Amino acid sequence: MKAWTPEFFVENFGDMKVKLQSSTFDTMDKTTLKEFINDQFCGTPKPNDPHKQKAPNDVSSLNLRYVQPSGILNDFKKMFGWYHLLGDEHFGVRAFQKLTDFWKAPSFLPWGGYSFPWTIFKAEQPNHRWFHDWGIYMSPRNTVTRMHIDGSRTHAVLCMISGQKKCYMMPPSCEAWFEPVYAIGDDPNHRHAEPCFQDCPQSMKDKLPMQAFECTINAGDVLFVPKNWLHEVHTTQPSVMITYNFLHGVRELCETVVLQIWRGYAATVFLNK
Repeated sequence: MKAWTPEFFVENFGDMKVKLQSSTFDTMDKTTLKEFINDQFCGTPKPNDPHKQKAPNDVSSLNLRYVQPSGILNDFKKMFGWYHLLGDEHFGVRAFQKLTDFWKAPSFLPWGGYSFPWTIFKAEQPNHRWFHDWGIYMSPRNTVTRMHIDGSRTHAVLCMISGQKKCYMMPPSCEAWFEPVYAIGDDPNHRHAEPCFQDCPQSMKDKLPMQAFECTINAGDVLFVPKNWLHEVHTTQPSVMITYNFLHGVRELCETVVLQIWRGYAATVFLNK
């Protein structure tokens, strides 16, 4: 586990620039990994979402919102896993190359047959082949990613290296009960107009067709998030996590493309204009 300590990251990647994300994945700032680890991860964390609102007292209407995924067509260039095009100065690329032998994919996942990224004809594992949205998330305590569906409507795998997170999950049938934040304008401040799902009063949550599934994941746990499932993740203890996304089989790829055409981000933008 020595490869996953703050000291290891500072020694090997400390001078590299990393992105600080808001709760809706917007890039808030960039800093060196060393500064982030010393000032926030191991020090006193700063709020990752300056627009976060308190839960409203008025619950007369169901106004929960979620982050709608981008279209798979926008991510088509990522299908073949050409991570080298990002350059050696990209933290994700450098970490991927350095940590290849320090982790493995969960044993319950298939060895091959992935269509996103394209590994149909050859079994390639995510520690050797760049999978969609592969990344290392280092999260200080009390940070959050708001209720969302993952980009390109793919499956997601959350591999906890250290720390603890609390997760809320809801099946695809609940999507219609939420208002997509990307459908209400281009101002990024609109994405933060409502509280996180966790902070909403129970009287508001009771209006949903079903209650969210809650779980806590600790070091050594793996959480599989099926495609199109809404989920919100809160960091309760400083944590390090590997995450990546995928589709398996040609049928899933075709289904996702069709769904994106009818219900995806592009359709939302065009229909609202």
